[in-house]
Amino acid sequence: MTQGKQMTQQRLGQVEELQLYAQYDQRKQSQIKPTEQLQKIGSIRLNSSSSNSRDKQQQIQILQQILSKVQEQELVQQQQLVKLNSQTEINRLPKQIDQSVIASSVQERNGVITELREELDIQRKRQQEVKEKHAKAQYIFKELQSVRQKQDKIEQMRLQTDEMGARHQSGMRLQLEVDQRLQHQEQKTQKLTHLLQIVDTKIQDLNALKTRALQYGNQNTQLNLQLSQKQAEVQALQKQIQEASEILSLEVPQETDNFISDQIQRRIEVKQSLRRVNSELLRKIEMFFREIE
Repeated sequence: MTQGKQMTQQRLGQVEELQLYAQYDQRKQSQIKPTEQLQKIGSIRLNSSSSNSRDKQQQIQILQQILSKVQEQELVQQQQLVKLNSQTEINRLPKQIDQSVIASSVQERNGVITELREELDIQRKRQQEVKEKHAKAQYIFKELQSVRQKQDKIEQMRLQTDEMGARHQSGMRLQLEVDQRLQHQEQKTQKLTHLLQIVDTKIQDLNALKTRALQYGNQNTQLNLQLSQKQAEVQALQKQIQEASEILSLEVPQETDNFISDQIQRRIEVKQSLRRVNSELLRKIEMFFREIE
């Protein structure tokens, strides 16, 4: 009787164990296996060729969230395993089999987690390299801007120097032209002065003739009349000489080329006029001497 009860209790215990195993397997099947989930997660790779730092940061955040979820699931499964072990006494053989399965699953999951962590480390290094390259590119860009600004300043100074050199050359050419014109005008003035000296000599000769005519007295009325005419002509010549002297006494300003050209033309005209007057004076003096003889 006692043995029958013991056998009945043992069978009931085995039935309860089978029910617990069935419930445990059902719960395992209803959930996504950690190994499969980690394999799906492990299939995600960061795009190393992407230059968008925002996408890389989002990928890092997603991987960190997935790792935290996997660790939470692992902790829950361990708690469930501890609870099952504390509620039932499972035979050693099934327990060893279940633990080996769990250990292999945990080992595989840890391998995937290690791989994901390595991938995260690689991504962090790449992100750091991208930051360093970006900082270096900014430094190079600033240096290029500084060099361009210096080149612009040098080019501006060169243009200003060229402009000043062109103005200086233009001023030198204008000054040389003015000096040449003034020198030419000075030569003409000297020639005109020489002509005036000749005219003065002729006037002195005429005065000497006048003195000789006065010594002869009033022998000939017609001669006196001609002498008066010669005096009038001499006065006219003296007036023309005075006008020429006034023209020569004018200062030639250096500011305007037109005024210099006008003065040169007027002096040429005065020179020609003096030549005509000199020729006429010589002709009249010769006639005067002929008449005296």
